[in-house]
Amino acid sequence: MAFCQTTNLKTEEGRFREAVILYVIPVSRIREMWVFTTEYENAGIALIEQGGEYVIQPSSMKNTNFYEFIYSYNKIPQDEL
Repeated sequence: MAFCQTTNLKTEEGRFREAVILYVIPVSRIREMWVFTTEYENAGIALIEQGGEYVIQPSSMKNTNFYEFIYSYNKIPQDEL
């Protein structure tokens, strides 16, 4: 996962040059830090990509894709999902 910010840096010649500050956190590190307490005893928290792929998958969500998980509990046509 990456966070970025554009900025202007002053060169040795006194001019300004656009630059990007980039902070990258490996997903493995996020998994280690991922703590999300909730008042619900059986709640599962996930981090999901736009396509439904899990970045962090709770043990309660057994399907390989979040959309598959939703579909398995809600029998609606997949194109509507």
